[in-house]
Amino acid sequence: MNIKPTFDFQFKELASVRIQGAPRGILGLLLFDETVTTFKEKEYYSSMEVKEADWNQKNYKILKFLAFTGNPFKVKVYKATAETINEVLEQVKKDEPNYFACPVIPTESEAVAKVKKVKEIKVLETEENLEEEKSKQIKVRVSTLKGDLVSWINSIRNTETIKLGNDTSTIKLVISADTAPDKPWILDYSSLQTHHEINGLEDVYFNAQEYTACIASMAAGVALNSSLTSAAQPWLKSMKSTITDESAEIKKRKTGYKF
Repeated sequence: MNIKPTFDFQFKELASVRIQGAPRGILGLLLFDETVTTFKEKEYYSSMEVKEADWNQKNYKILKFLAFTGNPFKVKVYKATAETINEVLEQVKKDEPNYFACPVIPTESEAVAKVKKVKEIKVLETEENLEEEKSKQIKVRVSTLKGDLVSWINSIRNTETIKLGNDTSTIKLVISADTAPDKPWILDYSSLQTHHEINGLEDVYFNAQEYTACIASMAAGVALNSSLTSAAQPWLKSMKSTITDESAEIKKRKTGYKF
């Protein structure tokens, strides 16, 4: 069903009005891209700074047309590979962007797993066997990466650490993973929302996971001491949805999280 972009996010109110001049948040994006190998991280303060030559076409369009739709204070991009995913997430944890998303999930042949470093893999008989073992660890299903990200955010947002007097992270993950609606630090965008078409970008459609870059941008762009309710999306030309009962979906997914 092709519909106009009129859906609501229905976030709980934290304030009745937006406070002018209040600080906006930082958006962190995890991207898998080997177009340019001279940098591992990039900070952008506007879409004008994004260079097409630095990224593959999918990632470039996400940065150019989605990452700044919500007007976050800045966008920090973290590049990862199969071998570096764990250390990249450690850096994200240290930096603590307000909202974090991984808009492009690699296909199974490109998928990223928690790969052990070569020195940690048991010594195998031949170098050939070593590469085969490493390859098996990398080629995981798409759902595994999403699950790993959910597990990661839960581990660093564990409220039990507060009870022990330890600090806990403030990062919020935006993902399309159909997770149980019981974690206020996970904003799970319905996978039933598809084919997001952006004004000025012809014949390009973003799926739900890719569009999490936009959702996270909107959340980060709202003043940190304010809230986001029924946000307008003037950049969204059209989208498709297979949701038949919006109220039931909202209740099921508990999209009314506090932020």
